[in-house]
Amino acid sequence: MEINQKEFETLWNIEKSWQSDPIKASDETPESIKKYLKIFLRLDEFGFIKVEIRDNQIYGVVTTEKGKQILEDKKYDSWIPE
Repeated sequence: MEINQKEFETLWNIEKSWQSDPIKASDETPESIKKYLKIFLRLDEFGFIKVEIRDNQIYGVVTTEKGKQILEDKKYDSWIPE
């Protein structure tokens, strides 16, 4: 399963920066929030993160072992945010 650069950067920020809120990850415009919600749900669908939803909102996010393997994969080293 391939991951794109934006998805990798989001996964990196979830794991390394504890950025588990798509609203805070975005620039808070409706388009940006929608984009990040889609990324979070896609990462969950791939099994890279586990999203907990309560009251129709993302309540918590954790990186799975599969997600940690992606972060450790050397082929993505050039995508690591500075």
